[in-house]
Amino acid sequence: MRTSTFSAGLLAAVAAASLFAAPSAHAAGEVNTFTLSYGAATLTGTNTWSNRTVTTEGVNYVPQGAGSCRRVIARAYDANSTTLAEASSSWKCSAGKHPYGTELATQVPGGPAFVGFAWQQKPSATSPDTQATYLGEVFCTRNSGCS
Repeated sequence: MRTSTFSAGLLAAVAAASLFAAPSAHAAGEVNTFTLSYGAATLTGTNTWSNRTVTTEGVNYVPQGAGSCRRVIARAYDANSTTLAEASSSWKCSAGKHPYGTELATQVPGGPAFVGFAWQQKPSATSPDTQATYLGEVFCTRNSGCS
């Protein structure tokens, strides 16, 4: 397992908050939502928490004339900010509403302490991922919602 490269300060704050709002081993079905905006572009998501899994569905809206490709990276973390599971959408380079979904399955009773979503862009479909930059990020806990 590896430690995240997301914003260190925000990650530490969410990790600290999750210690006070740790999920119970049997809690299931909690739902929270998030929205990120970058100019006319938006990223929305709905998280459904279960005992060992967080399932996320959402839309990556790429506006006409964006001139770049966008993707979503989702990560589940324990209370020490160690990555338990990771998934990403494919790069979307055309304008439109692009649905995405992922299931972050952990082997931890009660599921992850929190999940993080990073929204990335890169210049074109043929650009290497090393040219990707972050448009925004959001972190969510089972009990405290997303920020």
